[in-house]
Amino acid sequence: MPHSDSQEQSTMETSATGSRPRSGMADFFAPDVFQAVLSDPATAIRLKSFCESTACDENIVFLEKIEQYSQLLTKARELLLDIHATYTSPNATEPVNISETISKDLNSAVNTATSVTFYAMQDVFTPARKDVEGLIRDDIYPRFVTHQLTASATMALAHDRKTYQGLGDCFCLTDPKVADNAILYASDGFLDVTGYSRREIIPRNCRFLQGARTERSSVTRLKSAIDNGQENVQLLLNYRKDGTPFWNLLYVAPLRDEAGNIAFFLGGQIDCSTTVHGKPDVMRILKLDGRRSFEWNRGNLAVEDTSNLTATSPREHMKRHRSMFKSTSSVTTQVRQGPGMENDLIGRLGNMNLETQMQMFQTAYSKYVVLKMKDRTGLSIAHYSSSAGDLLRSSRTHGTSERIVNEDIFKLLAERSPSSSSVMKSYKKTVTDLLAEGKAVSVDIELVVEEKARNLMPTGPGGKTEGRLISHWTPCKDEEGRTKYVVLVLAERRDL
Repeated sequence: MPHSDSQEQSTMETSATGSRPRSGMADFFAPDVFQAVLSDPATAIRLKSFCESTACDENIVFLEKIEQYSQLLTKARELLLDIHATYTSPNATEPVNISETISKDLNSAVNTATSVTFYAMQDVFTPARKDVEGLIRDDIYPRFVTHQLTASATMALAHDRKTYQGLGDCFCLTDPKVADNAILYASDGFLDVTGYSRREIIPRNCRFLQGARTERSSVTRLKSAIDNGQENVQLLLNYRKDGTPFWNLLYVAPLRDEAGNIAFFLGGQIDCSTTVHGKPDVMRILKLDGRRSFEWNRGNLAVEDTSNLTATSPREHMKRHRSMFKSTSSVTTQVRQGPGMENDLIGRLGNMNLETQMQMFQTAYSKYVVLKMKDRTGLSIAHYSSSAGDLLRSSRTHGTSERIVNEDIFKLLAERSPSSSSVMKSYKKTVTDLLAEGKAVSVDIELVVEEKARNLMPTGPGGKTEGRLISHWTPCKDEEGRTKYVVLVLAERRDL
């Protein structure tokens, strides 16, 4: 997480246009890329749509009007020269009958208009245009890139998620109560993506992943969100231990205790550099129409095994495997190919408009619970995000004031699930067996969800519906590699 002291941040370059990734890596913020985005009709439409969704479309409309004005002036100049050359100049091809005095004065006036007045009129809006372009370049455009990259990566990963590192298993927990908001716990995936060992990561601020070319404005936006206890998504140029830069799509969410105080910040990273290599790739991403649709699997209970995701076993070599186990019910449980919640999230973002995509991206990541791992099968609630608290507390009839800290997570889930006890026992065994081995796991679960917890308008009696959620369980370990906490993310399939 960003450090509150601005002294170290001041060493970074102050604008997106100053970022220059290493050769062979796409530069989203290069001046020529930015100008290409403004001039290319397809990317300009996407940028305008994004601006409309964020209530700042007047900036793009202004630039469009300036471009129209410039084009009209150019056409007027061309028409003036054509009329003069055809009818009124001394060498006119079809001269009209005017006096020599008028012809001489007109020739002088045309020369002045086309060589002086025209350019003066072209420059009328130049200061304002540059100012607005600067606003878009430094504030709106980075958010647009982040948004488009989020949609693009998720859509691509719906077909081949192994190309991206960090999907669903790259997490860290930082504690704002300790010095420098340091990392106290990190998942195995965090080590894979960054190339650092646990002892090199813990206890340090995430700032160590930044470098001289990390964009300061993105860091500032991230710091502001953290200072205000808000969820945030940013695209940052980070660096691995070996100095290799990578585009990090970073999601940060606060985790609150029962008193509403922030106990941890949860950070999740996705390495977006592996499939974005140059300007054509950048333009392809920025042209992406977020309304494209992709099929997604609404299969039975699924269990995800990430045992092969270690620092020496890259995701691209992850073995695909399936296993089945039978319970006393008719519900089938499958091993999911690859870890993490982003596959389902991304596959469902495709048929949404730009504004809804970003809202759903944050909504899907907001239901976090940090569980204290007491023993092989014991997982008690230590901290949780506000929306996760709404969801879990809705399993009780005593209202939202009831404490759920220290409650057994499986007991709460069982109370809210319409599934049979045998199914829930199988669910618990599947999760705890894999967590005991230090592995991440994802399992579908049926829960009765109150509309308030889903942030939706009531659709049924009492505002309650049965819904399928996917629960993602990721071990977060201390510097010795011992699992101390487990991050549980509850993502509702109907939300996306």
